[in-house]
Amino acid sequence: AGRREFLRNRGPHDVHEIIPEIPCLWVDEFNSRGEFCAGGDSFNSAHEEFIERRVNALKALLKKKGSPRFARLWPLEISAKEQQKIRLAFAEEVQKAMLQGHNDHNETCPQTGKRISFGLVRMANIDPLFEVARQLFRLGAPENYRIHLCVYHSRFPLLLRSAIEHELDTVLNRRQPQAVYENALVQKALVQGPEENHLFVVLGSPVTEVGRDHDYDWAVVEPSSMRSLIQLAGRVQRHRLKDCETPNIFIFDTNLRHFSGLIGKDGKPAPAFVYPGFEDEKGFVGDDFRLLSHRLKTLIHENDYRHITARPRIQPRARDSWEPQRNLVDLEHSRLSAQMLPEESLPKSDRFTKRRLPLNAASVWQHLQSSLTWILPQQQPFRADVLKETELVFLPDESEDKFVIHSIFETARRGSPAIYTSAEKRIDHLKLELGLRVQPWVQTDFLEQLKVQAIEQHQSLSECAKSFTAVTVPESSTGWQYNQVLGLVKKS
Repeated sequence: AGRREFLRNRGPHDVHEIIPEIPCLWVDEFNSRGEFCAGGDSFNSAHEEFIERRVNALKALLKKKGSPRFARLWPLEISAKEQQKIRLAFAEEVQKAMLQGHNDHNETCPQTGKRISFGLVRMANIDPLFEVARQLFRLGAPENYRIHLCVYHSRFPLLLRSAIEHELDTVLNRRQPQAVYENALVQKALVQGPEENHLFVVLGSPVTEVGRDHDYDWAVVEPSSMRSLIQLAGRVQRHRLKDCETPNIFIFDTNLRHFSGLIGKDGKPAPAFVYPGFEDEKGFVGDDFRLLSHRLKTLIHENDYRHITARPRIQPRARDSWEPQRNLVDLEHSRLSAQMLPEESLPKSDRFTKRRLPLNAASVWQHLQSSLTWILPQQQPFRADVLKETELVFLPDESEDKFVIHSIFETARRGSPAIYTSAEKRIDHLKLELGLRVQPWVQTDFLEQLKVQAIEQHQSLSECAKSFTAVTVPESSTGWQYNQVLGLVKKS
């Protein structure tokens, strides 16, 4: 539709006679294809042909070289009702899965002879991650095991987050498999810890899934969607791609939200696979996008997760067999179709009779005149998230020997700097409680690092802090909790 308007405004043709040919490009690691498509049918035909070739190439690769990723579902049974006890029980299950991953996929360090592995624990949300991290530090590790735990999410001051990412980017580059054993920090940790087994574990939010070129030996996953599982799997043996015959990805068969006990407005259990996830919490279309179960053993076929590839995400089942209330993969494809395509182009089985779907992406090109008004932006805001956020900044005190956390009282304007006000009365500085044989992996002298940065930037310590210690957090009337190893979260 956009191309048709473009041509109509640049020629004498009647718009109804114009059949624009759109240049389209498909690219993957195997091949590329270019095609001029004159309409939806030709586009779909070329797309499906490309996807079929890609799926066949993935199958051939697995057959020739074996699968570097082998996943299994990990049953998650939690009987507790209080949030803190739920998260403690979850942390205990995480530790069991971590030890299983290490025992099955460790390597022997050639310098020390100790068994070592690098693992990822991916959680869906930061607030519960923060508490689970505290519990893991308290739990410690069994005899003859030492856990080096790195908490990684978006709510760290910029300079701290940069330090974490630099360390992970360095250690988890496994293109040269022996290089990790020459890393100074890894060697120091192995020498100082007398235990024979060392687990280096990243406990992270969804920021670990996308954009990080990291190679882990194993992973433990709190599920939210098939798309997320595929992204996460791409971080396991990302560089080495050795054939794996025992599970190296442990997928919990449900998520923490499932145990929250929340009830929706309709009196039914609230959706669990949301924020992130594809269930419909707001009920725009009745029950069409509400799963009947939140247990993956009933929601996902074994061949979709056992040896994870991109196939479930790029090659949906035939539309007439979709079951968005019973299948996690079908839910994703059905929800995206409803959000992207005009209703009349969807099969009858995908048209929603209980309630009309609100304006979606197709509305922009379906109703070109309305796109020139305020209607669509009002109904489809660029960011639909209603969560209010605030920015905190770590500024050095007058003696420049410690930080004082500030919030921005008034943002900078032309000719006048930002005004900061102390937020310390709203901050709980938590002490990290360490059990036996557990320690933080990445340990940084935050203030010393800022001083180095200030010298490099030719700035005063205070001015440098305003640029490099900011962190965006959800607004909170009760304040926040902070620890340098754990990051920042709202007070519960």
